Formats: sequence, structure tokens, C-alpha cells
Amino acid sequence: MGTTNRAGTEIFSALRGRGDADLEDYEREVVARGQGSNLAYVLSVLPRHRRRGMRIFYAFCRDVDDVVDEPGMTDGQRSVALERWERVIRGEQRDAGYLERGVRELVLAEGLDEGWLLGIVEGCRMDLTKRRYETWEALREYCHRVASLVGIVSARLFGAGPEVDDYAVKLGLALQITNILRDVREDWERHGRVYLPSDLLDRHGVREEDIRSFRQTPAFEACAREMAEMGFGYFEAARRALPTRSRGVMVAAEMMRASYQRVLEKIQAGGYRVLEKRFRVPFVERVLLLIGVLLRCAKQP
Repeated sequence: MGTTNRAGTEIFSALRGRGDADLEDYEREVVARGQGSNLAYVLSVLPRHRRRGMRIFYAFCRDVDDVVDEPGMTDGQRSVALERWERVIRGEQRDAGYLERGVRELVLAEGLDEGWLLGIVEGCRMDLTKRRYETWEALREYCHRVASLVGIVSARLFGAGPEVDDYAVKLGLALQITNILRDVREDWERHGRVYLPSDLLDRHGVREEDIRSFRQTPAFEACAREMAEMGFGYFEAARRALPTRSRGVMVAAEMMRASYQRVLEKIQAGGYRVLEKRFRVPFVERVLLLIGVLLRCAKQP
């Protein structure tokens, strides 16, 4: 589940056979296209020696996401591409390109659990076979793979250890719930997917026809409100789970928390009308929000 474009996929294809300069060119390209703002903010607060690892990991995540969501491939071709990434992660792909070698080297150099990256690939694979989730428990497994595991790996690349894993898991769930609510319309339009759990929709009397026709009903508003309350709960749980001594090294993650929580607040303030519009945080507001995060983290011992 992600917002991608064909240009991004072409950049990734080039990266497989090239070098560090191309990673930096890729970063500038996605930032210029408005897709890489999160990457730009993360890199801006990371020590220089940690930026290459984050570039490689970000490119890996985008590539796996594009394999699943970009047009022009059959499901069979998508499965083959995901299986190749699994061999890369395990060190079994002999003709690995530059980006693929970089991911494998990252696993070894940072002592990353291969299962974390394999889990991310498996989460994206779920988008090939599942268009609906019956319960939150089923959706939670998907969110853990595509968001919480990304958070755990990112934390290691930031320089943190297992003491922040609980924070990363909870924050990942909060971020993905926010994505799901913000992108209800887009996910249906582009992929025919409905991530809101079926039992939640049924409990509030929301019909799939309402989503297909983008009909903003009181029932849908109540459903979205319950999902948002769950998201706010995970944001608060993440805030409480982050050890004080780790806040400095996790400033990039705290930026993500502040930015996405503000998106969820805007959805709430806007009456949960996500079938009619896509909620965003204006650039200036986001910058001020992130400056506040930097100042708070700088005060930590």
C-alpha cells in the first residue's frame, strides 16, 4: 500500500546496477517530486555516517512496494520479483545488482535480523492476494509487517537498540492506521482494496457500495471515528514507550510521529470526510511541527 509512480520504478531499476552517487541522485529526485519529504527530513537529522544505510533501506522499501503496486506487471511477475528479494536478503542471489548488494551488506554490517526484511516483503505480498481484512487482528498482522518492521529496522539504522522495539511496533501501527484512513478513497480507486476491517464496517452498518461510490454517510463517519481513536491510542502508547534516553537518537522517528499524528488530527477536525478529500499537513505547518520536535529532543539528557 503506497503512493508510487513509474518514474520511481525506473530509478530503482537503474540503482540495481550503479553506485552511491545514484542513491544520492535518487534521493534528490524523489524529494523534488514531492514523494521523498519523509526521507529528506529523516536524512537531515541523521549523522552523515548513517545516511547511506537509510538511503539503501528506503530504496529497498520503495522498490518492494512498487513491485506490488505499479502497473505493467502480471501477478506472476510480481511474485518472481518478490522471491528474488527474498533470495537477496538471505544472501542467495548470485547476480545481485548494486541496490541488492547494498541491502545484503546492510543486513550483515548492522546485524539486522533477516526475518525483519523478509517480513516486510511478505507484508507487501499480502497486497497481491488480499483485498479485504475481516478483523483488526488480521489487519494488525499486515500493519506489523509493512510498518512496524520498517520502524524496527529504521531504529537500528538510526543507532538505537532493542530498547525501542516496543515504541517502533506501536508507532508503526499508528502510522499505518493513519495511512489507511487518509487513503480509503485512493486505495479503492487504484487497487480495489478496502483495508478497514469488515467487522468494523458491519458493526456500523457501512456497505461496500458506500465506499465504491464515495458516499460519506453518518455510518461511515462513525466507523472512521472508531478507527481514528485506535490510531490516537497507538500514538499515545508509542510516546509512552520511548525511553527518555533514546529520544535524541530517535528524533527522526519522533518527527514522523508528530507529522502523522497531525494528519490524523486534521482528519478528525474535518469530520472524517476521507471519501471526499485527502487530508494533508501544509508545508509551513509541518516545518514548525518538526522544529518543535527537534527542540524537545534537544532538551533530553
